[in-house]
Formats: sequence, structure tokens, C-alpha cells
Amino acid sequence: MTDLGPHTVQVRLVGTKQNVAYWLRLLDELAELHEVSEPQPGRRRRLRVYATVSRRAPLTGGSK
Repeated sequence: MTDLGPHTVQVRLVGTKQNVAYWLRLLDELAELHEVSEPQPGRRRRLRVYATVSRRAPLTGGSK
């Protein structure tokens, strides 16, 4: 995994093709996706996909 900064996590999505596609679309809307793997077959007709997710922009604000 490439170091993309402190606000980056690696996720593993496991589920049906439709569920994995839904979560990838949602994560792409909310954050920035990097290094999305090719789907790998899992048990019981499920897919496994790995991706690296990071924030698009730093959070603003702070304690008051």
C-alpha cells in the first residue's frame, strides 16, 4: 500500500457484485479511492475487493 497520508485507510469489501458496486460508488462520492483491486472470488458466490480510501479535503474547524 502506498502511503497517502495520515487520513488514509485500506478497506476490504466482501459481498455480492451489486453490494460491492454500491459501496464502491458511495465511497467514491464521499472520499477519494486509490488502488482499487480487481474483484477476487470468495465463498458462497461473493466477491472481495480491496481499496485505499482518503479524504478529499482536510477537515476544518476545531474545538471551541
